[in-house]
Amino acid sequence: MRLGAPLDPETQSMISLKSFAPSFPWVPCLVLCCVAAAPGQGCVSGVNTALTFDGVDDWARIPDNVALDGFGDFTIEFWCHPASNLNQGLVSKFRHASPSNDDDAYSFRVYPPGVLRVQFASGTVASGTYDGTATLSDGAWHHVAVTRSGDAVSAFVDGALDIAFTFAGPLNATDTPLALAALLDATDSPLRPLAGHLDEVRIWNQHRTQSQVQQDMHQGLSGSEAGLVAYWRLDDGVGQTFLDATPTGADGALGASVSAGADDPSWSFAFPAPIVYCGAIGGGQGNTPEATLLVNGLGVGSAPGPFVVGVGAGSPSVLSWRGIPGAPIVLIAGPFSGGFPIPGVGSLDVGTPPTFSDMIVLFNGFTLPGNLIFLLDPSGAFDLTVTAPSFPSGTTIGYIQGVVGLPGFPSPALRPTAAFRVDIL
Repeated sequence: MRLGAPLDPETQSMISLKSFAPSFPWVPCLVLCCVAAAPGQGCVSGVNTALTFDGVDDWARIPDNVALDGFGDFTIEFWCHPASNLNQGLVSKFRHASPSNDDDAYSFRVYPPGVLRVQFASGTVASGTYDGTATLSDGAWHHVAVTRSGDAVSAFVDGALDIAFTFAGPLNATDTPLALAALLDATDSPLRPLAGHLDEVRIWNQHRTQSQVQQDMHQGLSGSEAGLVAYWRLDDGVGQTFLDATPTGADGALGASVSAGADDPSWSFAFPAPIVYCGAIGGGQGNTPEATLLVNGLGVGSAPGPFVVGVGAGSPSVLSWRGIPGAPIVLIAGPFSGGFPIPGVGSLDVGTPPTFSDMIVLFNGFTLPGNLIFLLDPSGAFDLTVTAPSFPSGTTIGYIQGVVGLPGFPSPALRPTAAFRVDIL
């Protein structure tokens, strides 16, 4: 991502962290790898996990439910992290080895050289297989969304269009179970098991636009959204079952049954998809029209923060500030104390754990004061990519926030952006 230009020494001397300290109540927070909830959307709280599959016999099974197929318009989406470019199942309600097509509905898989392959069936007619060009097996999480409006099918990878084709007729309403991380044969036994991870599987009985996909791909949902008929967060973290967060109640099982077996995937706390987990502590700063902080392309409304986000260890995130073109911004961080975080003023160590120097490492080795002071570009934007540390689950990394100077800076027009606390989940 593009970094903003550091301020020149003269400007830096005009705008110091010490000069900011008494200007307003500080609400810095540590931001890493996830998205703050958009206004009106439900925040998800709790643990953040994914399912990890061994590529040998692991899979997950969701019994047939009338809500899971038979669609006209629909959207099916999920996060995947394949470890191989071989032919492997991702999400499938499709008996691939059956002699007929009327027990098939939809199939999404990884296919050599590591791209998305899509196939549908309506009545006795199965579509051809349609392959994308975006690589899924490159060692990173990828979001997949396949959506249909009328006969027009679009498949998006990480929010970008990857496949487009037409297919007529409603998808079959079958008695086939839904398989995660595998394809199915004629007896509903798994084929082509996935080596890798899956997370956040969602099924909608309506078409969702590209902008809607992009808006919600990093956002945890409440489960009550209109048109959302099944939603497996895969955040259960323990046990042999995983819950559907919608009223449909289409709960699933690890492996072929609710009994423990060699075909069970494992719960991963260290490697979940980049989904936002948030809540507001309250009493802090929200975004304003003049100064806004976004995380992974989404932002918070005017509600008071700091906002809590849970992230996966080692995950990247993009912090994006928006404000007055050419205005200076300062990145600040510190511990939370007495209702507000305390900025690091004149010291690299503002409390343990963690130390402020620990936080600086998160920002690619930048150091105070000058290298955390930047200018918004001519369009009023500045983006910074950061990476969450590989800390144990349950660690609160700290707090971070930005301060934007408005015309007339350095005094008195300063605006703090919304603040965030970041936890490793």
